[in-house]
Amino acid sequence: MLHFPTRVSHAEAVASLAHHNQVRAYTGAPYIEHPRNVVLKVMTITGDPDIQAAAWLHDVAKDTDITMEQIEDWFNPRVARIVRELTGKPTGAEAQTIRVCEIVDDMEHVAAHDPEYAAVCLPEMLSALITLDRADEYTRDRAIEGCLALILEQEL
Repeated sequence: MLHFPTRVSHAEAVASLAHHNQVRAYTGAPYIEHPRNVVLKVMTITGDPDIQAAAWLHDVAKDTDITMEQIEDWFNPRVARIVRELTGKPTGAEAQTIRVCEIVDDMEHVAAHDPEYAAVCLPEMLSALITLDRADEYTRDRAIEGCLALILEQEL
């Protein structure tokens, strides 16, 4: 059995292995860049290792062969609960904060690489951000401002 120095490094390893064959739309870059970007944003908000681990794992149960049962076996109940929330509509503050960071990375990526699609999806992302009322308030407000700015930029 492998041992990792921290649950965050364990989550990074699981996410890296789970996403190893996936690439990001538009750029063809390794998909792991997306979870990494989300984690880097989360790290500016909290040093909580459970939240950081869940941020690494936020797409693993949705987009790979790794199951929620495996995540529950490999991580503590709190990490598993947050990841489970992220497979649907998050209601808890931790999951909502990760979702805000996920949306920010997605909106920046789409706006940079597909302005036509951005014109359609940015308003949807804005709506999603507005509903995340338990997320870290400062982060959510900055994300809403950034999304509005990208929408206005698309209209010019």
